[in-house]
Amino acid sequence: MATITKSGKGYRAQVCVNRVRASASFATKREAMSWAAAKESAMDDSGQSAPEAARARHTLNEALRKFTDEISPLRRGEKFEIARMTAWAKDADFPGKMQIADIVPENIATWRDARLKKVTPGSVLRDLTLLATVCEAARREWRWITTNPVRDVRKPRSPDHRTVVITRPQIKSMLKEMGYHPGRPCRTVSQAVA
Repeated sequence: MATITKSGKGYRAQVCVNRVRASASFATKREAMSWAAAKESAMDDSGQSAPEAARARHTLNEALRKFTDEISPLRRGEKFEIARMTAWAKDADFPGKMQIADIVPENIATWRDARLKKVTPGSVLRDLTLLATVCEAARREWRWITTNPVRDVRKPRSPDHRTVVITRPQIKSMLKEMGYHPGRPCRTVSQAVA
């Protein structure tokens, strides 16, 4: 993917294809863009530009499988992540069969809306966070995509925090477990906490 940035004397074009980088400076943006396009196609050994090569090879379900095999075992909550991603793959609304380079934020938003009809907003937030992590791995580590489509998807509102009122019997039970007895002096840290 080419990056064109304005510099002091014109425009700088940077290209990275198959982890090989090249850059050059030009007077106009048009020159920089044409050089970047030519350089991308010349640097790719298959004759396709990097986004086209990625588009031809990998689906979102393949990204999920690669993530569960390589990255999830290194993270806390591996079991829950794998269960969540396995459930997505079975979901008819999930765009897992699409080529990962063809997925746009609208595809993710459609899945999010369908998901909100089935589960709570908190679950959908966790789903979007995990899917964004998978797509980010596909972008940064595997170079399958150039942009993360989940970044531009509006997330549902966070659910309100739950407040729990402790009942009198629960208070008595906790005090008893901590060894506190009203009217007696505190002899341990647990009794002082109680």
